[in-house]
Amino acid sequence: MKVAIPAESDQGLGSTICPHFGSAPWYIVVETDNSEFEAVPNRSTQHGHGMCQPLAQLAGLGIKAVGASGMGMRALEMIREGGVEVFCTSAATVGEAVREIASGNAKPLTSTCAQGHHGHGGCGH
Repeated sequence: MKVAIPAESDQGLGSTICPHFGSAPWYIVVETDNSEFEAVPNRSTQHGHGMCQPLAQLAGLGIKAVGASGMGMRALEMIREGGVEVFCTSAATVGEAVREIASGNAKPLTSTCAQGHHGHGGCGH
């Protein structure tokens, strides 16, 4: 399964997770079966609150899931509408988040968590 994780830098699986999903400088896209990854630059880091287009940055990459420490309600809704699962992670790095998701230990990010917790650990971690 291909998973996208918002990252502060292009350091592969060792990249630090960016707490602001829509403003992340990079998305690290990882195939959970073999840990192969691709770093995708976010071309839309500057946008008004609630105006990010999260799936536009990841279109055509076959993303089935997203892992984040939290995100705004609009981003959560848009990603779900695109048929992509959204998981909450307390991991510090992309590799840790991918392992958490692949092992089934990551919880789904809920709308309750997203409200008022944009990028601030909205999953109760």
